[in-house]
Amino acid sequence: MANAVILGGDVHENWVGHVLADYARPDSKKVGVEFCGTSITSKSGKTDSTAALLQENPHFVFANAQYRGYGLADFTPGQLQVRLRVLDDVQRQDSSVRTLAAFAVEAGRAEVLAG
Repeated sequence: MANAVILGGDVHENWVGHVLADYARPDSKKVGVEFCGTSITSKSGKTDSTAALLQENPHFVFANAQYRGYGLADFTPGQLQVRLRVLDDVQRQDSSVRTLAAFAVEAGRAEVLAG
């Protein structure tokens, strides 16, 4: 497998990063990419700890617990593009929706790129 991509959730926050061959060695080989998404209706944990957790886990390139929303994934033979979409106010039906961050994974590369 040239580059595995894992799409997950269940932490109620957006996290994007690399899957490593050995997490005890931060410089170990990247074997895949992980996108963990939030949800519109579930609140995240503590938003004040996200920056510290991101720093403690250098294999992740992005994390956000402030906004809720969903992800859009576009698969083509050449790449995967993921847009993390968030609502400004989840309690309003007419809330605006915007892209918080975008990423790409090129075919054959186990690396997430800013999209």
